[in-house]
Amino acid sequence: MSALEALEHFQLLIQRGISCGFIGSAETEHFEKDTETIRTALQSAREWMPIESAPRDGTPVDLWLGNAEFPRRETDCVFREFTESEWHTHHTEDEHGKDTDKHWFDSGFRGWPFVGDDFPTHWMKTPPAPKDE
Repeated sequence: MSALEALEHFQLLIQRGISCGFIGSAETEHFEKDTETIRTALQSAREWMPIESAPRDGTPVDLWLGNAEFPRRETDCVFREFTESEWHTHHTEDEHGKDTDKHWFDSGFRGWPFVGDDFPTHWMKTPPAPKDE
């Protein structure tokens, strides 16, 4: 059962409790507000957001390169500083044309930065790993 399905199930249980008189009107208002807050958070956790709002602390995220010749999704990318060995070969400008010490990098072994038309336009949180069943 997904988190959204669990939330729907919870709402059904609350509605049954209300109709049976086990839950009063004051509690009902709180449940409705909390449920909507949870629903919004769950839905926004997997939606594309503008790149300006992306974490820049080394947290891996998925990126959308919407202006690239071939728009695409890149997974597990991070915003980080160039390493000493990358500095001389890969140093680039940011999306505003300024020299920068930090940039978005792909998750590949080569650590290639996204520049020019390949600069990311959107980001989203990476999905969690599958659970052992």
